[in-house]
Amino acid sequence: MLMRNAAEKVYWSKAVLAVVAAFVCIIFNLTDFYGLGFGIGFYFASVLIYRYILNIWPNKISSLRQLYMIGVGAYFLTWIVLWSTIYNFM
Repeated sequence: MLMRNAAEKVYWSKAVLAVVAAFVCIIFNLTDFYGLGFGIGFYFASVLIYRYILNIWPNKISSLRQLYMIGVGAYFLTWIVLWSTIYNFM
């Protein structure tokens, strides 16, 4: 299955970035508010990467709000579940 448009690429790449963020939290033993701050900061940094480096907005996605909202649930749900599950097993 090929990705059809920029929105799908943003969605799935945010899900992959959530896995990366969870492993960074585990590797550097970020707990409590440090881990939470890192995960939220990593999400906003990814949006800045999409906006300025990859130039996805305003060329391929219609609004900046849409760029922030695409994949927000997938990112935070994947990151929190993976981070807490791996942390509890360690």
